[in-house]
Amino acid sequence: MIGLRILFATLLSVFLVTPSAARGLSEIRETGKIVIATEAYFAPFAFFEGDKLTGFEVEIANAVASQMGLKTEWVNVGFDALLVGLQQDRWDWVVASMTHTPERLQAATWVAPHYCSGMVAVGKPEAVTEAGMKGKVAATLTGSVYVDRANQLGFFSSVTNFPQDTNARMAVMTGRADIWLTDSLVALQAVKANPDAGLAIGPVLVKDQVASAVKKGEIQLSEAISDALAQIVRNGTYAQISRRWFDADISCR
Repeated sequence: MIGLRILFATLLSVFLVTPSAARGLSEIRETGKIVIATEAYFAPFAFFEGDKLTGFEVEIANAVASQMGLKTEWVNVGFDALLVGLQQDRWDWVVASMTHTPERLQAATWVAPHYCSGMVAVGKPEAVTEAGMKGKVAATLTGSVYVDRANQLGFFSSVTNFPQDTNARMAVMTGRADIWLTDSLVALQAVKANPDAGLAIGPVLVKDQVASAVKKGEIQLSEAISDALAQIVRNGTYAQISRRWFDADISCR
């Protein structure tokens, strides 16, 4: 059933949302709509409830767009295709729990960070300590910064990539991997939702400022989104959304 729901949600996003060309701020304002791409299998940030796309980042991006006087149109694609599609003018804005890397900084123009978090290891309690991680098999999301970080840490015997973060989590829960490397807030929700799995969360291994991106060179659009983000922080909208999802304000302060 899980596989069928994911297939349905993916097909729905493909057939109901037709990607548009990346546009500058003036053209976006003229049409009154901004096209946003995400990878929608990263709860609680972006995920499907039935056929409805929801999550913390979805609500924040919708609030930012509303502050700009815009409606939103969402596109669901694989994580490693998000910036490629932005370069190919398939959408205007990528909102998908991304952190800066040198390669990503070259590939897009970045918006001000919209939350702060970090990479953690999830697994059996004895496996998520520094000593316990040595020689273990790690699982994480293809195209994420966690792949390189896992290799740089040098703890693991191997690092297995999965097309969705949920696949990496399931690899640990089914014994195909020992450690799931993911965002600390994602980990917290997953462990709470699966109390019988016996999983524990290790300390933050690397701290992150998470940001969104627009096409390389679209400075006006980036600044307009950053300004709108700052406004929803000031007027309390951000904190209201954040506390509803996490019982805390996760903005970068």
